Amino acid sequence: HHLNTRPDTLTGNTLHLSPARSMSAPHLASNALLKTTLSTPSLKWALGGWSFFILENYLLSENRSTLIRHTSDDTYHIAYGALSTCAMTSVLYGYFYKVKDA
Repeated sequence: HHLNTRPDTLTGNTLHLSPARSMSAPHLASNALLKTTLSTPSLKWALGGWSFFILENYLLSENRSTLIRHTSDDTYHIAYGALSTCAMTSVLYGYFYKVKDA
């Protein structure tokens, strides 16, 4: 076998694989910077709050009919409002206490 080929386990045909690429120093440095940045509490708060808000709105909107059918229109709107308030409160907290001066 060549280093860039291997047999397909189902058909027996030879698969041609692309050679492994070596990462350059700038590429490795940018990956390290990205990982470091994504692990900061300020970015976690910034992304987390907005992610929660988007996910909550999507799930409640997509399942609106089912949720109203199993509860009531009033209960649905109370839950939607409460969850949206929590999500936006986390966004504001993250901004004012974690991101703004970071």
